[in-house]
Amino acid sequence: MRKVWIVEYETFEEKNTRSFESFNNAKLFARKLISKYSEAPKYLDEVRNGNRKKYRAAIANFFEKYFNDPNFPYTEDDIPSGDSNDYEETAPKSMIFGEDLDENDNDTDYEYESPDEYFEEDEFYAYIGNEWIITGDFEQCELPAMETNLILSMDENETYKYNEDTLSIKIYRKLCAGGSSNPVLLLAELEQGHRIDPEIYKDENEAKHTYEEAYGAGEKAPMSIRTVYRHIKMLHDLGYVIKKEEGGFSLEGKTAPKTNIDFGTSAYPIMLLDVLEEAEKPLLQADIISAILKKYHVSIHRKTIGRLIKGLIDLGYDIEHTKEGYKLIMT
Repeated sequence: MRKVWIVEYETFEEKNTRSFESFNNAKLFARKLISKYSEAPKYLDEVRNGNRKKYRAAIANFFEKYFNDPNFPYTEDDIPSGDSNDYEETAPKSMIFGEDLDENDNDTDYEYESPDEYFEEDEFYAYIGNEWIITGDFEQCELPAMETNLILSMDENETYKYNEDTLSIKIYRKLCAGGSSNPVLLLAELEQGHRIDPEIYKDENEAKHTYEEAYGAGEKAPMSIRTVYRHIKMLHDLGYVIKKEEGGFSLEGKTAPKTNIDFGTSAYPIMLLDVLEEAEKPLLQADIISAILKKYHVSIHRKTIGRLIKGLIDLGYDIEHTKEGYKLIMT
């Protein structure tokens, strides 16, 4: 029987190790760390708020118990499936799929072609297993960012199969400025002639001060340095000519986007902005989808277009909507 269990732990305040006489004591210590730093309860309402109601509820219910009971989960039966397809979901009765109700309106009345498209739009994901829990993302604020292998009790007579000596827990400070708004904020800074220096994001206090000066104080923290560099590269791939100089990155102009690039969803608002900026007349949602597909070879759902437009308006962009379509008012 093992006499010592070593926990290797890392939070945004410290990195250290501690020894325990039993796995249960090690697990209790890990759970206390998670409860102290993750602020998980405030995320659970966001977890439940989405299209895949049953899947999200199962995940939220698990974490509600997990953060309140240091011994939960008791068995593998307490761990919900992480595959959203395992949950039979029903679309709201008020949802319209692929049918125009007003023939005189040039825009569509429906947001999705089918229920499958409605559920596919929900991008929420959390991995929960009997050996690992991994949650959070630097662009997804629906769960705290952490990972741990202190889940179920282990057979103390066996060698721990991932690492002979240590158990692990990591808790990261949630760094996000609003998910898909991150690249839009960076692009706005560049277009205003400012330089972006990712290095300032190494220091959280400096980054928070810089962020709040530009966008106002709030609960959401600034981006991580990793996120800044990744979005700078993404803007470059989208056709923005970005030059690295002393003091940071600057915008030199625009060119054609790169081909054969697997753009993620964080690129969508930039694509939408670009299409609206270049349009000589208002664009219907179908026109926007076609223009993005033609230029970037990316197909975006109709529902996503509406959500992205709302997000851009919330960020201060003046987008006018009439029967003729959407028009970006340039200032």
